[in-house]
Amino acid sequence: MNTCLHLGIQGQPYNIWKADPNTRRYRNELLRYFQLLRMIPKGISQILDIGCGTGYMSVLLAKAGMKVIALDIRKENLACFEAMAKTYKIRQVHGDLFQMHFPPVDALLCQEVLEHIEDVEKALHKMKEFLRPGAWALFCVPYQENLDAKQVQCPQCGQWIHKNGHLHSFTESTFSALLKSTGYRIQQVQKIVNKRTVKWTTQFHIPIHHGVLWFDQIVNACFPHKSAYLAVLTQKPK
Repeated sequence: MNTCLHLGIQGQPYNIWKADPNTRRYRNELLRYFQLLRMIPKGISQILDIGCGTGYMSVLLAKAGMKVIALDIRKENLACFEAMAKTYKIRQVHGDLFQMHFPPVDALLCQEVLEHIEDVEKALHKMKEFLRPGAWALFCVPYQENLDAKQVQCPQCGQWIHKNGHLHSFTESTFSALLKSTGYRIQQVQKIVNKRTVKWTTQFHIPIHHGVLWFDQIVNACFPHKSAYLAVLTQKPK
């Protein structure tokens, strides 16, 4: 069994709290967060943020009035927003998704997680256990990613791997079929964060505001092949 961790290649956390706001990466992240926030239905009291990373989205959810449970497998990610979590009463949980047990919640958010998990179907079934009947689940995955284009060779073991640890590429049809087969009812599908929007807002130093979110929707409709992410809002059957 290959036990190489591919250190220095994949899995390094991106800490948006300390990132340069004038970079494409920063604007890509921020634009995704705010587009997802718009898709979350009103009236949700408690939400589970699965794979919360360094917690920027968890804080946005808390600021929007939701009680947030922020789950991540990496302690260093949770440490990045420990103080903010206390301020906004976010419950931080360190652990593996497959080992977790939570009382049923109103909603869950899972962004930039499923592409890293070997058994996506098993993960979706596990997440559904956390939802009460009729609860919402918002998923976001990279859209039509060319995995081969991002392969790098690990200097430790020589294995060719995706530089960000991605194992799967999703189209709208394949991801929708996967969600349906695991018992989720699809309510809304959106392509979000167009690469052209990110390029232009970075180039001209345009802050991410409501106008940019609206503009991004138009650009994604015109140039769907340039969309970075696929966001799907689903419900657990009642």
